[in-house]
Amino acid sequence: LRAEKSVAVMGVTDYLSIDNYRRLLGEQQQKQLGSIVLLIPNIEFRIGPKTEHGHAINIHLLIDPSDPEHCERIDEALARLSITYQTQPYSCTTVGMRKLGVAYNPSLNTDASQYSEGVNQYKIDPTAFNDWYEAETWLAANSIVVISGGNDGPSGLTGGGWAAVQEELWRFAEAVFSGNANNREFWLAED
Repeated sequence: LRAEKSVAVMGVTDYLSIDNYRRLLGEQQQKQLGSIVLLIPNIEFRIGPKTEHGHAINIHLLIDPSDPEHCERIDEALARLSITYQTQPYSCTTVGMRKLGVAYNPSLNTDASQYSEGVNQYKIDPTAFNDWYEAETWLAANSIVVISGGNDGPSGLTGGGWAAVQEELWRFAEAVFSGNANNREFWLAED
């Protein structure tokens, strides 16, 4: 990273948090990170339904870091997002993830394994995600919703009457992640 000369902006992706973004931001405040002049928090969520390959759909929030209090605002918003497992709500926080991990697998005995399992189990209903996002006025005004253009996105929903859900997911997104030239042509209506 520090040796790279042509990269000026980097999105720092974390599942359900901004932990690594916060770490790199602190490092950037201490010393130059090569040619990087801007770090962007990129929170990745997994939402239902599962794709034909059995994976959750990947959806990202890329958040504008220009507000000096953006980290605190993001943490506050994440704390208000929750899922329910066995009638118990679990917040989208480190503590919430660990508690979910233990509830799902009581044999886990380290914070790291509990957190990892909680993150793995934290799948969000798309309607609940949309409702949460729209209610978070600061977050909605300072971020863009990006969805995967591959099989881990709405494209992975095939057959079984998922067309309406697929369309709503595409409508919700403001951008599409894809390295596939065919996807680019499709979304730019060039094909």
